[in-house]
Amino acid sequence: MRNIRKFRVGGWAKWLILALLVVVVGCQSLGGLDLNRALITGMDTESMQQSVTVSLHMKTDPSKLSEETKAMVDLWNDVKLEIRNMKMENWDRMSLQGQLTLAKGAIPFQAFMNSEHLVLKVDGLSKAIVIPLTETDGLTAAFAAVTEKLQKEYQAKGIDKSMASLIVSNLPNPKSIQVTSGTEKIHNENVNVYKVETSLDGTELVPLTKTFIRNLTKDDANFKKFIGEMYDVLWPVLKPYLEKEDEASPLLPGSPFGSPFGSSMDGLKESLMEAASDKELAVDMIHTTAKQLLYIALIGIDSASRSDEPGIQAMLSKQTQVKARLAFDQSFNLRKSELDLAFPAPDGGDQGITALQFNIQSETWDINKPVKADVLDAGKTPFVMGTSRSPAELMEEVDPESLLGELIALEMNKYEPATVYIPLQISDEFGPYEAYLHEGISYIDLELLAAYMGADVSYEDEAITVTGMWFTTIELAAGSSEAVVDDEAYEMDGPVIKQGESYYVPLRFIAEHLYGEVDYDAESGLIELVLPE
Repeated sequence: MRNIRKFRVGGWAKWLILALLVVVVGCQSLGGLDLNRALITGMDTESMQQSVTVSLHMKTDPSKLSEETKAMVDLWNDVKLEIRNMKMENWDRMSLQGQLTLAKGAIPFQAFMNSEHLVLKVDGLSKAIVIPLTETDGLTAAFAAVTEKLQKEYQAKGIDKSMASLIVSNLPNPKSIQVTSGTEKIHNENVNVYKVETSLDGTELVPLTKTFIRNLTKDDANFKKFIGEMYDVLWPVLKPYLEKEDEASPLLPGSPFGSPFGSSMDGLKESLMEAASDKELAVDMIHTTAKQLLYIALIGIDSASRSDEPGIQAMLSKQTQVKARLAFDQSFNLRKSELDLAFPAPDGGDQGITALQFNIQSETWDINKPVKADVLDAGKTPFVMGTSRSPAELMEEVDPESLLGELIALEMNKYEPATVYIPLQISDEFGPYEAYLHEGISYIDLELLAAYMGADVSYEDEAITVTGMWFTTIELAAGSSEAVVDDEAYEMDGPVIKQGESYYVPLRFIAEHLYGEVDYDAESGLIELVLPE
């Protein structure tokens, strides 16, 4: 059965936005603005339009720059990613237009995403790229059903907001923060706003983090409340699957609840199930464990801050700077922001790059108003990622005369493809060889070849499935020379040979269908295997 797992882009986007804000503004009320409420309000955003600009500046010491590093800096310094118009119809459906600007010029792009796929068009590519947001990865149908139920319950009960509230209510404010009232021009409209300006440096990071952890460990009531809400979401959905007696849990394959340990684990299973079914007991157990982990984290962070490692000391010094200018409207929606982030180089500038400086600006409008995403037509023959097509094939769709083509060529010239040299034993007998010749065909242990190629191998009786790093699927059977590659039948040069617990396969056929290249040097007796990139 084809099992599908869905990915929600909106979920991680919310948490990324929240993480950036809570670090720099804390949670306490200032100047008439309830920062806790303002940050949680952002979790309620279901639709909006937005523009975002992210730029990077590298500070350098020219006397230490190698030619290679200087070329990289010349190309990428002051690079700017501009999303000129992002339309979010809902968290599963959005579109954007933007461009990547470098010293050599700009590369425009467009994207459209729904719950099933992402369509991307980039200047210099002859075809649109389609990235499925569902994937087949061997999950059972039961597991897929569980995750779908959990997602619905998670959303229905507003766990996002509960978690955010627990976090921001325990965050301390940085030393430097002020709130004023005024107006800001946002998307050609004058808006009455609360203006928040704050800053912190690396010396404040550890004290703020330690205070946050201590606040969490003291906030037993809200911590337990959140755990209880998570319990109400998770346990009713998971319990029916964990109660199954005669099969491994689809959630915990190979766990003590499954068949490998038989009846010897029945008592433990019953005890755990009974404890988990008692909400008060389960919440107490989880809360106690979570607090212990927080104490361990507290000690670990404090210990790391005392390290003599130059990179850590530089990061926790005044060289690390975070500055934020935020504008919230009267409904506590974040409408405009600018973040400046500066970090010293972890190597102390030994390679010539002394610091990295990021600037992130955004404007947001039409919050929770009707917004329509711009559907992007992928065309009749798009390049679909994850359907046995490798990035090497995608390169064939790049116009070499375009800026994109020029950048890719520059990057590819820096690297030589990895090559493995495999001794070939000229013998028709099996032995502890890396590869051997059998009836004129080069054979190799499948597990060894898979390790070289970055592929996975799974077995079911005599059936073998090889999954390559670019999602090519090869189905084999012991004793058969038939191979099915992505549902297309092929005849290999020889059969799969089983010896003991090992399976030997025709080397060239498998390697080339996993996007490797094979050559043989008769003089050295070595097979040259060029690995896929």
